[in-house]
This record gives sequence, structure tokens and C-alpha cells, in this order.
Amino acid sequence: MNKTKKKFTKRDIFTAIFLALFVAAVILGGVFLLPKGGFGVLGLFGILLLGLVLLVTWHSTNYAYVCKECKHNFRINFYKDLFAPQTTTTKYLKCPKCGKKTWAKETSR
Repeated sequence: MNKTKKKFTKRDIFTAIFLALFVAAVILGGVFLLPKGGFGVLGLFGILLLGLVLLVTWHSTNYAYVCKECKHNFRINFYKDLFAPQTTTTKYLKCPKCGKKTWAKETSR
């Protein structure tokens, strides 16, 4: 059986670290801010929103997608990255070259 292991790049490791820090900030924010009431909830919402914007911005500038049909490599903007239906390794996107909607595979830029 020939097993191929995925090589993790520095970019993948940085993304995982950023995601872990985001989750830690949300948990700590929940523990310390939610008991404070109104402004605590607002503060936690701010942490969530800021973390989400930073994570999606990082992802949309550092990753690209490959069309399943024509193999065209293309990037997407912040809004498509945020709202497109997705799995762990693909997004349902319209290829700018062939115009077909497919589950495009994520790749490093």
C-alpha cells in the first residue's frame, strides 16, 4: 500500500497556530467577559468578529483554488472566501476561465 503524506508548509502551520489562538481568545473571552453582562457580551462579539475577519483575510490572500474541469488556478476575494459553500479542502466556486461551477480544490498560492 502506497501512502502519501501531506507535507505541511510554514503557511499551514501558521494558519493552525492562528486558529488555535483565535479559539483560545474566544474561550478566555467567554470566561472573563460573559459574566460582566452587556458590555462583556459586546466585547466577546468584537473578539469573534475581529478574529473571523483576520482569519478569512489571511486565508483569501494565501490560498488559491484549482478548477476541477479546466485545471485553471485562481484566487478568490474576501467575500467569496467567507460565503462560498465549502468542505475541508474544497469550495463551490465558479471558474473565471471556463465559467463552470465546481468544487474547486484548495492549493497554496
